[in-house]
Amino acid sequence: MRHIFTLSALTALLSLFSVTASAYDIAVENEGVTIYYNFINDGTELEVTFKDDNYSSYSGVVVIPEEVTYNGKTYNVTSIGQEAFYHCFSLTSITIPNSVTTIGRSAFSRCSGLTSVTIPNSVTILGTEAFYGCFSLTSVTLSNGLTVIGGSAFMLCSSLTSVSIPNGVTSIENGTFCDCNGLTSVTLPNSVTTIGDRAFFRCSGLTSVTIPNSVTSIRSSAFSYCFALTSVTIPASIETIGENAFSNDKALTDVICLRPRPIMINANVFENVLVHGSCDLHVPVGSKVRYEVMDGWKEFAFIIEDADTWAPSSPYDLNGDGKISTADIQVIINEMKK
Repeated sequence: MRHIFTLSALTALLSLFSVTASAYDIAVENEGVTIYYNFINDGTELEVTFKDDNYSSYSGVVVIPEEVTYNGKTYNVTSIGQEAFYHCFSLTSITIPNSVTTIGRSAFSRCSGLTSVTIPNSVTILGTEAFYGCFSLTSVTLSNGLTVIGGSAFMLCSSLTSVSIPNGVTSIENGTFCDCNGLTSVTLPNSVTTIGDRAFFRCSGLTSVTIPNSVTSIRSSAFSYCFALTSVTIPASIETIGENAFSNDKALTDVICLRPRPIMINANVFENVLVHGSCDLHVPVGSKVRYEVMDGWKEFAFIIEDADTWAPSSPYDLNGDGKISTADIQVIINEMKK
């Protein structure tokens, strides 16, 4: 008698014998923790991976060794693979060895218990969403060898307060620090040429940013909704500024643009910034007339030719002349005589 199996019946039958697929080639213990690896580069090196598709393979303190001996042969650990520590919410500490050169996509994504991380100088590539959603991450030391930081790498790292991008990184990719609302300061090196879409979107704690003279492009919404941002310096090297790049930065009081000839920008670049006329535009000497007739710039109520000498106002500049001098002492003496 012929037996005919429908697709649904066959699927049900197979499910009776299903087992969780192994995601790793070997498992080796190091300092009391089992670490899972895959062979890469024709079996000559190892990449850290996860145990199975249920994730949460690691917890507590994990120390990744530089090399692993297995079946009498020693292999270097050169990579942390895609999603290797994904959603390991109980992971509290990770040590990455100097043998690692690549950290893959979402490698530490949603590790909500991780508070700090040091990425060794051997690492050149940090993958997309590498530390996405690490809410407790307060400090990160980036590798001086980094050349690539993937998009959304630190998105939603809301406890991160400061970061210094190493020289050699040429682009701050889309969404890299998006929603890092604890971020108050960021240092960008002269190697950076592009700041991507939403790179610092909703970094509501960021108070000031100086964009280096290497940057040629600031893309859409790069600094939008940075509510605490009071000043921004735009370099002479700038060639394009995307839509809404600084929109809704309502605390912005000073925009210092070092470019003698203004570039064309959309009217929404500073949307909801200029509504009360409380933000000044500082431009190089001799360029005010050009800015006064250029769309997107002419909307500033006050355009001042002092971009080369501008400095944030000081509480000690009592006479408001932009300098701290004996004239300010005289103001105090005059007040005391009243």
